[in-house]
Amino acid sequence: MRAVELTFLKATPGNRENLKKFIALNWFAMDKIAVAQGLMKEFKVMDTGSDDGAWNVLVSVTYGNPRGYDGVAVEFEKIRAKHKVVLVNGKRMPELGAVVDSRKLYENPAQGSP
Repeated sequence: MRAVELTFLKATPGNRENLKKFIALNWFAMDKIAVAQGLMKEFKVMDTGSDDGAWNVLVSVTYGNPRGYDGVAVEFEKIRAKHKVVLVNGKRMPELGAVVDSRKLYENPAQGSP
């Protein structure tokens, strides 16, 4: 069994592309290290293509550990402690968007998604 964690974000007006860039330069920079260390399996960002709706950017992270982030938190926080935030056009995350929802799904790779 593995866990897939979904994070739904809403970009501030006109900042959807900048939000995705921030995620790539910060979240995914740390996630790449976590994948190399075996803490995560994969990560990706998806975009609704619109500024409308309750959310417009989705980040999906797959963990081999069935507890998801909770199962790797101690090791991941060591990665986070070494990361220096990269600004996008001089802006940090709160100026680019916000997390509006998150969900954890469980998947049995032998049987496919639930």
